[in-house]
Amino acid sequence: MPGVFLIRSSAAKITTWLTFCAVTIKTTVVYQVNCLPVLPVIFSSCKIKIASVVLSVDLLISFGCSRVTPLAEDSKQRENNELLTISNDGQKTDNSKSTNSNESRPIQLFDGASLQGWEVANFGGEGESHASDGKLTMEMGTPLTGVICVREDLPTNDYEISLEAKREQGIDFFCGLTFPVNEAHCTLIVGGWAGAVVGLSCVDGKDASRNETNSVMNFADDRWYKIRVRVADEKIQCWIDDKRVVDISTVGRKFSLRGDTLITRPLGLCAFETTAAYRKIYLKKLNSAEER
Repeated sequence: MPGVFLIRSSAAKITTWLTFCAVTIKTTVVYQVNCLPVLPVIFSSCKIKIASVVLSVDLLISFGCSRVTPLAEDSKQRENNELLTISNDGQKTDNSKSTNSNESRPIQLFDGASLQGWEVANFGGEGESHASDGKLTMEMGTPLTGVICVREDLPTNDYEISLEAKREQGIDFFCGLTFPVNEAHCTLIVGGWAGAVVGLSCVDGKDASRNETNSVMNFADDRWYKIRVRVADEKIQCWIDDKRVVDISTVGRKFSLRGDTLITRPLGLCAFETTAAYRKIYLKKLNSAEER
């Protein structure tokens, strides 16, 4: 009959197979179904039909890979994303690593521009105290000038205070840092007794010039020194420019203040017959055993 094409048995089987695959998978290879009526015209031999089948299989394999791989990658990416969170400061944090939720960040005690959070110590004869350009300056007093931190959330143990201090002019201590030790208080003296003595006042009733924390250092004028005091694990440790200058146990010891520094409790700074400057004053609470 005119218009009727003879299709060999093998070609008919191949065409039927292609139709089944195209309809079942419902993919972009559906064009194979649309071409079925003219396949006998285009392909004149069984070899060509077999080649078409091979091509179709390749397309199916390629299509399958292109779908499976991104899904696998997406799944992996989702797993990675679940391990990431955004911290309060906008930085990504990896939750796959164990973190200590008790760690605390330093608290800024001095804003660099004002005496907010501080009050001037009324020694009588004190010099002027003022803040500008990132530093707190205490003018020379007769003999003392000082300031007192008025925060109400100051810890008495497991904490660290850090600051930078310098002597601008004078002959005695430029940093008298008073701090709490449990229920008591103590003062770190830097540059006392004519400008060289370092130590704690007082330990068992003895000031920095007479107890075991005493040491001597040479301090230059107009030079910033990094000072750090840590009260934790039943001991007091102090550093100057990362050099440890005090390391004393608090067990069975009595800590107190000299009469002239009592006014600087619970946390304060003072200088003796010296103009001094301070900056970068921070307090950090130590809640992690790794920090102590």
